[in-house]
Amino acid sequence: MTPSLEQPISTAEAKDILQKHKRYLTRRPGGILANFSHKNISGFDFSGMDLSQANFTGARCIGTNFTDCQFADTIFLPQTCATPTWKMHISSAPTCAVATLAEQT
Repeated sequence: MTPSLEQPISTAEAKDILQKHKRYLTRRPGGILANFSHKNISGFDFSGMDLSQANFTGARCIGTNFTDCQFADTIFLPQTCATPTWKMHISSAPTCAVATLAEQT
């Protein structure tokens, strides 16, 4: 089944992915690398989270809050199957002091 970028994923699904990702990063049992590829996470608040190594390939992230996140080896590639297209603006700070997504014009 092809993931839909029309409807955002549920809060429960996002929390589950993030809990397993935290376990993955701390090498605890049950940990799984976060995979938000080709998912609609528009409007979610990920502020302050460690999203290192997570996969956001093709994700729709309009209005998503990534303030103060950690992004070591995180994959952000533009979505290819949905509009509007986006670009990411990240500060040069190691823990991403300011990160916002904006629609491309």
